[in-house]
Amino acid sequence: MGFRAIECDALTRDRLRYVEAFGHGKLSIARSAAGCQPLGAILLAVHRFQALFGGISSAVIDSADDHQSACANHPKMSPAPFDSPPAPPEILYYDGTQFLMLPQNSGSSKFMSNQQSLPLKHWRLERWPFTNSPGIGQFYPTSSHNEALARIEYLVESKRRLGVLLGDCGVGKSLVLRLAAAQLRRQGCALAAVDALGASTREFLWQVASGLGTTPRDDAEVPWLWRQIADRISENRAQQVDTVLLVDDAGQSGPDMLTQLARLARLSPAPDRSPEREEVRGAWTIVLAAGPAQAARWDETIRNLVDLRIDLYPWTADDTIGYVQTALVDAGRIEPLFDEAALTTLHELSGGVPRQVARLADYALLAGAAAGIETIDAQIVEAASDEIDWPAAAMC
Repeated sequence: MGFRAIECDALTRDRLRYVEAFGHGKLSIARSAAGCQPLGAILLAVHRFQALFGGISSAVIDSADDHQSACANHPKMSPAPFDSPPAPPEILYYDGTQFLMLPQNSGSSKFMSNQQSLPLKHWRLERWPFTNSPGIGQFYPTSSHNEALARIEYLVESKRRLGVLLGDCGVGKSLVLRLAAAQLRRQGCALAAVDALGASTREFLWQVASGLGTTPRDDAEVPWLWRQIADRISENRAQQVDTVLLVDDAGQSGPDMLTQLARLARLSPAPDRSPEREEVRGAWTIVLAAGPAQAARWDETIRNLVDLRIDLYPWTADDTIGYVQTALVDAGRIEPLFDEAALTTLHELSGGVPRQVARLADYALLAGAAAGIETIDAQIVEAASDEIDWPAAAMC
């Protein structure tokens, strides 16, 4: 199900001829032609890129060394050098099962163009309605997400030093932080929004210092970065400006990083009260986003500093239905597309997790377009779920 068409020269075609790729969202699993061992076993570097409509990924060999390695393990592949003159381009068409080579001519170009626009035309959509990583403009407000935003604002307004945004993978923690950042900046806060995933202590502190408007050197050491951050917080306090740090993926932090976060929280200065103004400004507030299981592993040092816990929950059935219908209307579809049973099944199979709802709805549209049906029913949703389902161990 689904279509993926790209133009490629003879060399690129040769690299892909024996590659069959299947992917879900951002994760790709690449394997070689039937009868060959997995590409991962022969240590090929694979470049991943999103398919045209999402849900399916394609893979290409990424460098000259990879190409030669592939040729050594797959004698059928031509060891043509990377710098050889490209042959006239052909169209490589992936129909979800195999790659098809089509000559580059007017007929094949028209074929590719038709296939690229097939799902949108089939469903009479102006644009694709669902995305796994929605932007601020695609936020679907629910009571849980609105409450989380209100609590983050309360943390800052009440001059609290540390809050924790808790929610399972895919419920929208990153999006809530982006929305909160935009809202707090409009209110005049000095704000740094950073991602702790995979960052070393120096990298993390560099992000914080840079986000707060300092100009850290690329080779800045940890003690210098600490001074930059502390000085900027003090400057903001003197100017009656609240300073906020939003940390995404804080649940991925190791013991060393958690120690740095605890130190940052203890930098919290006592806010100054201006005699001319009743409003108190100049506080230092941190919000950490993590999964509940991740936060449960934090030691008492960080837990004892937490002033407010903010929970994000999966969508209710009404939330799921409202999101799907709103997204379709925004994309130009007025008539119902998912029947009632399909919407119920969609919510049940996704667990109401926003990322999974979008992913499953997205693939159901592809499946329905490929089948040529006019309305998505529960059977199509179930079939789409089977296609994108992953073992629990593979999920975040």
